[in-house]
Amino acid sequence: MGKQLNRISGQKTPLEIIGIGENTDRVVEVILKGGGRARIRRDLLEIYGNRAYVPKWLADKIMKK
Repeated sequence: MGKQLNRISGQKTPLEIIGIGENTDRVVEVILKGGGRARIRRDLLEIYGNRAYVPKWLADKIMKK
C-alpha cells in the first residue's frame, strides 16, 4: 500500500491558468482561470502553455480555497 500511496502523491495534475504574476528565485505566483491566485514553489511547478502542472495533493489544496 505504501508504494501505491507514493505513486498517487507523485502524480501531476493540471491547473488552468491565465498568466503568471510575481516570481522570485523560489516562488511563482500563478493567476488561475477562475480569478484566484496561488503562490507555488518553483520545484513543484511545471508550466506548459496555459496549464500549470502541480502534484495532486497541492492541486486539491489550491482548488479548496
